[in-house]
Amino acid sequence: MKTWPLFMIAVLLKGFMIPVNSQEKTYALNFSISVNKHVRPSFKSQGRLFVTLSTIKEGEPKDQVWPNSISGRHYLFAKNFTDWDPSEPLIIQDTAGWSTWGRTDNCSFNAIPEDTYYIQFLWQQNFHGFGNKEEGNIFSKKQELVLDKKQTLEISLSEVVEESGLMDHPLMKMVHYRSDILSKWWGRPVQERAAVLLPSGYYDNPEREYPVFYYIGGGDSNCKNTLNMRWNRFSDAEWWMSDDAPQVIVVFLDGTMNSNIYHLDSDNLGPHGHSLIYEFIPHIEKMYRGTDSPDTRYIGGCSTGGYGSLALQLFYPEAFNGVYCYSPDPISFARLMNVNIYKNSNYFFDIYGYPRLAKEPGTSGIPISWKDWLEFENVLGYSGTYLDSDHWLGVMSAIFGPKGADGKPVPLIDPVTGDI
Repeated sequence: MKTWPLFMIAVLLKGFMIPVNSQEKTYALNFSISVNKHVRPSFKSQGRLFVTLSTIKEGEPKDQVWPNSISGRHYLFAKNFTDWDPSEPLIIQDTAGWSTWGRTDNCSFNAIPEDTYYIQFLWQQNFHGFGNKEEGNIFSKKQELVLDKKQTLEISLSEVVEESGLMDHPLMKMVHYRSDILSKWWGRPVQERAAVLLPSGYYDNPEREYPVFYYIGGGDSNCKNTLNMRWNRFSDAEWWMSDDAPQVIVVFLDGTMNSNIYHLDSDNLGPHGHSLIYEFIPHIEKMYRGTDSPDTRYIGGCSTGGYGSLALQLFYPEAFNGVYCYSPDPISFARLMNVNIYKNSNYFFDIYGYPRLAKEPGTSGIPISWKDWLEFENVLGYSGTYLDSDHWLGVMSAIFGPKGADGKPVPLIDPVTGDI
């Protein structure tokens, strides 16, 4: 029988779970949640309420959505509400009906270990993008909580996720385009968008046409934020304005926004690749003097944008002259993060019963099992499963899975058992 060194077992157990010591003091938390008057005009009565408790002082608890990067204690709770009257406080006294995650079997409002936490609430009412970043969702300010007794916290949902803006610079442009192809598929108006970075000599050469590079960011990337981040790196901005920079148009595309995942055609999300190639790209290149030729058009991306850009090159080879695909997520289901979905029967455990790792010891991030990762995604999804989490396995299922009878992607993995 296969055996592992004791030190390895200790590392794995520490990475997978933060157990609640049987002698450790725990306390119950109750909540009275109000909707601040100034956000009520935009409040929708149906949505998913998230509660995040974390011992990490830095940053916003609601933004801690990569479970392998979370150290210390971290608890995530979520529940759907369909008829919330914002004029009355919402009282929460137990965890019944809530989806929960905390790297522990005991994850309950009635038994939170004694510690100093930072707590934040998010009301997700916009479901066309990644929950904590999509404009129009409402959240509370981060609040410090010294948990040393049973408490009832009064929480106010007072902040609105505002649309991020593109920096004000003559070489930066936002493009919005109503797609007839996608609007017909969805049965509602659908707009595509992109952030465009023009070459430094663009305005000095009004008759010149330029090659175009299309870039897809990774994770839950936003085209505006991606361009802003690049430009805010002083060396990048300085280099772009220098004589060494290429005279090329760079078009930054969204990753997971507006139900558009990496501009790939999908049974679940529609013909986004077809729309990009035959509607959006011609529109952009006509507007900004692109050469309108596949000989001078390129595609690229990083991480999930890496496999997205590679897929576009493969599925539409006539549209691009090359692809810059780097640090891509898996491009083969024969090795989907160390799992062969055609040969293996379970995503959580190997044939010996050992947990499969999403992040292994020695790699970046905290060791975490695929079972733990998927349980985290189950909390993010409105359905209570990863299928609509807009996170890693949810995204994979939405892109590559067929549509089920319930309108959701057919599951690749059973969300509870891990069976493939």
